[in-house]
Amino acid sequence: MPFSFTGGFGFDSKTIGMILSIQGVYQMAVQLFLFPRIVSRFGSLATLRFVALSYGGLYAVVPYLVLLPSDATRLTGLAFCLVWKVTYQSLAYPSLALQLTSAAPSLLVLGTINGVAASTASLCRALGPTLSGLVQSLGIRFGVIGLPWWASAVVCLIGAIECLGMKEVVSGNPTRPLTQVECEPCPDGLPPESSRRKSHDSTQASGRLAKEKKGG
Repeated sequence: MPFSFTGGFGFDSKTIGMILSIQGVYQMAVQLFLFPRIVSRFGSLATLRFVALSYGGLYAVVPYLVLLPSDATRLTGLAFCLVWKVTYQSLAYPSLALQLTSAAPSLLVLGTINGVAASTASLCRALGPTLSGLVQSLGIRFGVIGLPWWASAVVCLIGAIECLGMKEVVSGNPTRPLTQVECEPCPDGLPPESSRRKSHDSTQASGRLAKEKKGG
């Protein structure tokens, strides 16, 4: 495969805006209708792994669209890649959110986990365009327009390897309501010593009050 080439589609602002609008409508449809069916059948972790393992292929293929022989083939390839990207994106983000919820042992730390995840995502969104712009400038200088795409494919590969080490958390299933305090079961079904002592004291106090009322 050639790696040293340049070029682009040369779309105007109106065409780009139309593509983004269609992309947004399609993404909403995927999240509403396709995502629930896939996750209910395969699970959130399996869905996340599949998307992560194959997402890098999208970034590796996109630069070669400019080498297609005609405008019709280039537009067809672009439409295919956009459907690929939006579908995988719509499956990846909710699956990752479900995994974060499953990993939280209780509601006491769920807010902290979601806050750290949101902050990290915002940091990546802030640094990503800057870093990719620098990489693209470097690629244009050396006649390798696909350099930022291939660099993103490497990042996707690293994330995919991390996903392989993740495990499904059964006890933290998001369908089960999380309790604020997870207590271990008491041996022999008996309550802790402190609880038995409080119960005994309450029983004695109730007995004294009953005697006082009878005596009065």
